[in-house]
Amino acid sequence: MSDHPDPYELLKRIIHLSAFSLPIKDKLDQMLEAIRQAFGANQTLLLRREQIVENRFLWRMALERKPFWIEDESFVLKEKAHPKETELLRPPFACFPLYEKETFQGSLYIGFPENRKLSPQEMDLLALITKEMGEAIQLSHLQQKVEQTSSELMALHEMGKVATSTLKLEELLESVVKTGLKILQAKGGVLRVRDRTTKELKVQWSFGDYQKHPLDEKIAKRVFLTQTPFLINHSGKENPILSILCVPLRSKGGILGTLAFYDKETDPSNFDERDFQLLLTMANQVSFAIENALTHYETSQLAWENEKRVRELTILWELSKALLTTVNFEHIVQMTLTAITIGGGLGFNRAMLFMVNEKSQSLEGTLAVGPDNAEEAGRIWTALSEEKGTLSDLIGQLHPSGDKNSVLNTLVKQIQIPLDLIDCILSKTVHEGR
Repeated sequence: MSDHPDPYELLKRIIHLSAFSLPIKDKLDQMLEAIRQAFGANQTLLLRREQIVENRFLWRMALERKPFWIEDESFVLKEKAHPKETELLRPPFACFPLYEKETFQGSLYIGFPENRKLSPQEMDLLALITKEMGEAIQLSHLQQKVEQTSSELMALHEMGKVATSTLKLEELLESVVKTGLKILQAKGGVLRVRDRTTKELKVQWSFGDYQKHPLDEKIAKRVFLTQTPFLINHSGKENPILSILCVPLRSKGGILGTLAFYDKETDPSNFDERDFQLLLTMANQVSFAIENALTHYETSQLAWENEKRVRELTILWELSKALLTTVNFEHIVQMTLTAITIGGGLGFNRAMLFMVNEKSQSLEGTLAVGPDNAEEAGRIWTALSEEKGTLSDLIGQLHPSGDKNSVLNTLVKQIQIPLDLIDCILSKTVHEGR
């Protein structure tokens, strides 16, 4: 191994490594080894900025922004060296500061055997190599930024697809949390939405049981009330690592709820500023989708309730018309109970009438309408589905004695409930009149 390297071969090797597709750490390690072998050095190190003690010898020398060669130990002794620098400050050695524009990135350190000297040409060669290493680091940083930006754009695109994929509230909320878990590489997530009726902040979808953590609800309420995003990386005895990222879900109409994620799958499991900003952007994307889904859900519920109300009013109207056709008490009662259970009816498949017996102060079973078992219910529903005509037509076709001999009717007629039975809902209904 020669102490005086072939400049051409060394530069060729460094440039080849710089252009080679390798992780930056492996690339720099191989460059340092090539320098060590070429110069016969004891050690070659790339000291990162954070490894150099501020305002001490190596730091001050690097701020001069030019290479320095130290071969006189007395020069080092005059300087105030930090204990962490002691092992490095053993002449002869050379340092080449590494800058990215105006920002100090670190230094290339080369320690040599005793009596080794560097010629001006060798200093120039090492300065050139340092510049090439700096450019390799800059290129790596640029590639990381490009990959990060690409990853963020893909994440936002994916969340955008989720936001426009459905108007079904439950499906949307589930997709938002699951997509967020994937993008942020989180172990758990909790999505809360404010109930528009009770005004309470309720968990609508969660993963990982983090909603049971004592901090979860407190943080969610704080974020909701202040409308301020929250990031914490917490360490403690009970929870050695707990990283929480929680943001408000805002819309045109105000705040809808909160979206929180817990503990990254990566090591370390802490969320960083990039995660924070990414979640804020995603929250803005999905907030309007959630608001639209909530509106769609409420509109659907209102439409269903209105449809149900119309159906009930129709039944009552048809029943009132049918009741005008008879004055027979049993027939009137049977038609009323049948109207409750026939077809779609009022949503019941059995109806029973209990009447007050003043003498015995009790409720007595009078009449029951409905199938005795599931098989009979199936036959009835099949027959009704084949019937044509209005509800009043179907009721009008009933025979007064139709259900008198049914098992259900027989059982109900045997029931007698004392009016003073306080815990019975039927006797309470009589007393309270509702």
